[in-house]
Amino acid sequence: LPDGTPVQIVLNPLGVPSRMNIGQVLETHLGWAVQGLGMQIKATDLKIKEVLKEAKLNGTYWDEIDGIKDIYAEIESLEQAIADPMIANYLETDKQIDSQKVVALDKILHRAQEKFEDLGGEKRYNFLLAEEKRIYELGIETFDDVEERPEMEPALEEELRAIRRVVYVIETIQQVREKRSHLRTELEKFGYDYDMYGMPKPDVAG
Repeated sequence: LPDGTPVQIVLNPLGVPSRMNIGQVLETHLGWAVQGLGMQIKATDLKIKEVLKEAKLNGTYWDEIDGIKDIYAEIESLEQAIADPMIANYLETDKQIDSQKVVALDKILHRAQEKFEDLGGEKRYNFLLAEEKRIYELGIETFDDVEERPEMEPALEEELRAIRRVVYVIETIQQVREKRSHLRTELEKFGYDYDMYGMPKPDVAG
């Protein structure tokens, strides 16, 4: 769908299954996997195996996915309700959708923060950043000597990459919320009733 939500059903207009239809079914399953496991566009084969292994062994992982799926199912039903003015008041339902999206983001943020602590937290992250900087500075000093040029230990390098992925999720959610808060403040300066109308949609805000 335009917002990135994977479809839940594939209709076959031909009446007879074809290779194209099978491909659509497989793409649908891939969409579900991406929604549940997160985007892994630049992930290596090893990283994908690690994610799948974690999903297989960690029962709470699937509980969280089911919880988020339930939230998005409710969002979908609310959006359908908006389409029919006889079913629900538009503004009130729109508020409920925004509220559910906040809940979904809260779950993702909480999961990412827990993962960050599991990986060693701020102390470990700062240590790895300092180690990376130290290796980089030594590399500048020995730039002309390939044999003497130091390299970060592969295990530490992979550990830093893992923490950075989690930090990226946390920072992205925080930045989005900061921008939203800033936009609300700016809108209210012009007399916009945020409590009444909520965040303007792109087609409304221009």
